[in-house]
Amino acid sequence: MKNALQSAFPSAKTVGAETLNQVLTLPYAPQAGGYPNVGQFSEYVRSVSQAIVNGQDGPSKSTYSGIRIVPTPTGFRLFDGTTKTNPKQIEFNDLIGQPTWLNPLELTFKCVMRADLAVGDFIKMPIAQTTSTSASFAQYRNKATFQGAFQIKAVRHLGDSRQPSGDSWVTVIDCYSTDVTL
Repeated sequence: MKNALQSAFPSAKTVGAETLNQVLTLPYAPQAGGYPNVGQFSEYVRSVSQAIVNGQDGPSKSTYSGIRIVPTPTGFRLFDGTTKTNPKQIEFNDLIGQPTWLNPLELTFKCVMRADLAVGDFIKMPIAQTTSTSASFAQYRNKATFQGAFQIKAVRHLGDSRQPSGDSWVTVIDCYSTDVTL
C-alpha cells in the first residue's frame, strides 16, 4: 500500500502506517491493479483490510472501520482507528452553537477555526451536565449537550475574508462515537 502510493506520488510523504492493526498482512501474493484515483484505491484497501481482520479472531466488519487513506498537504495519512491517541480536548468556548446528530452515533459541530484537527484524530467533547433548553436554569445553558470521545470523519474549514465576525471563520467537524461499539 505504501509502495503503491510512493510509486504513484514519489514526492508525497506517507505517514501512519506504523499505527495500523498488526494482523493486516495479505494471506496471498501481492496483487497488481490500476485505479484512476486515490479515492478508489482507498476504498479497495479499506475493503481488503476489513476482509483480512474479519478472517482473524478480531472485530467484525461492523466494528473495524478498515484502513483509510486521507490526502494531506504533504502527502497521505493512513489510519484504521485501532490505535487510539490521546484525544484533543474541544473546549466549550470553542463551540459555535450546539453539536447536532447526523446519524445514530454520528454528530457534527462548528467551532472556531482550528488547524490542529485532522481526519482520523480523536477528540473529546466538553463535559455536559444537562440537556439545555430555553426554559433551563441559566447556569446549565453554558454546557454542551454531547460528551465523550469521538473520531473525526470529515473536517471543513470555512472562511470569509470580507467578514470580521467569529462565525465567518470556522471549522465544521463530522465525527462518530468511539465510546460505543458499532
